[in-house]
Amino acid sequence: MSPPRYPEKTAFPHLYYLLGAYFHQDFDINGNTLEEILATCRKDLPTEDRKETAAEIHRFIAAYGDSDSRLAEEFVQIFHPDIIAEGWEGLTTREWLLRISELLEEK
Repeated sequence: MSPPRYPEKTAFPHLYYLLGAYFHQDFDINGNTLEEILATCRKDLPTEDRKETAAEIHRFIAAYGDSDSRLAEEFVQIFHPDIIAEGWEGLTTREWLLRISELLEEK
């Protein structure tokens, strides 16, 4: 078996899942705003998974967030998201990820 193309994915499995499950090409079936999409996510995911995803977001930012441009580049290189986080609702990738983390931690 060959190694994964981007082994960093394995360091962030919950975040990788969140992006694939809720921010795919048809993301709008879950809502049009981060708040709407994450409301669906909060209903679907157990509290522990939401907490782990939020923790992975903070680890990802700590690992790659020395600049906003590097964070945005690494986000795309590692996760190959179907959506464009940079500029979503006027947010940088860092702000977008932090807002998702906040929404995941809401009750």
